[in-house]
Amino acid sequence: MIANAGKRTTDAAKHHQDVLSWILIEKALAPDGIPGEILAGALQLINNSLKRLSTLAGWPVTAIGGDMAITAGGRAYVLLSESERWRYDALMDKAITLACGLKLIVLDRFDVLLPTARGQLFAC
Repeated sequence: MIANAGKRTTDAAKHHQDVLSWILIEKALAPDGIPGEILAGALQLINNSLKRLSTLAGWPVTAIGGDMAITAGGRAYVLLSESERWRYDALMDKAITLACGLKLIVLDRFDVLLPTARGQLFAC
């Protein structure tokens, strides 16, 4: 038994190193690891576009947080009125259209906007 102690120690150290390597892989693949970094980069581009479009239209700044929470003027999407949701959705559609390089955006239900907000839409 004592004769095998050196081999067992070497094997245990090797297994320990394998476990440490797997822990690093787990951390890298966790939602806040590499996928989170990729998502943060994509969200930054979309949020920059949303901020610019919101400013052009004169509407509250809309954004998507790292936890994917949607806000407009700091208010949660679920608390927005139908008109405010429509405006957010239109800005999001436009931001995605710009990010994809598309030339067309189709918006329906324009009638839910207040008359003053209808003109603001064409500013962006």
